[in-house]
Amino acid sequence: AETIPKGEFVVPQAVQSGELVPRSLIGIADPSRTSIVVEIAGGLPTELAAGAAVELWSSQESSPGTYGAPVLISASAVVAKILPREGALSRSQADRVELLLPKSEIPTLLAVISNDARVALVPLYLEADR
Repeated sequence: AETIPKGEFVVPQAVQSGELVPRSLIGIADPSRTSIVVEIAGGLPTELAAGAAVELWSSQESSPGTYGAPVLISASAVVAKILPREGALSRSQADRVELLLPKSEIPTLLAVISNDARVALVPLYLEADR
């Protein structure tokens, strides 16, 4: 059995006590990135999975029910996790994803979220049908 790597590292999923972790799951920690959970308007592509590279776009409501042109928030986001929808009594039925973003893009995204803009993601690559 191998030992834990030296330095900072990440494992992209929960590990329970006593579980073995395949070395292929261990990644190098990136201190320039952080994670944030975002509600996505309009649904998610069915092929989307953790690890997917995506662009993150937002569109601000200009008048009730009308949204302005989309603005690119991040061209280098990565899906960390697709989260289950909230319960039936929740006010939101939006899809939620945990994204890894450069820390420099977090203030812009938080401003978008606090202003109730719609947020959408566009996969950069999807696995082709074989």
